[in-house]
Amino acid sequence: KFLNLSYVTIYGSYMMVFQVVTVLMSSFVNAITASVGNFLINQNDDEVTSIAKQFNTVFIALATFISLNMYFLVNDFITSWIGEKFI
Repeated sequence: KFLNLSYVTIYGSYMMVFQVVTVLMSSFVNAITASVGNFLINQNDDEVTSIAKQFNTVFIALATFISLNMYFLVNDFITSWIGEKFI
């Protein structure tokens, strides 16, 4: 069974928003990858463990913040972006 064009448009709109967030997060992670690798080579194990825990905490907090905002605000964003009938 095929879906009509309105369902495809709704799905596409939500996917576009999620893809933008994914690209932004990937850009952030890729930007610091070289710095982290350089740090891992130049430091001892205790400092590496400490920094790894700090990065892990920051990434978990960032992922939680983005996930909660996406969950609660994506419908409002889609409404203001393309209109009420696409929710």
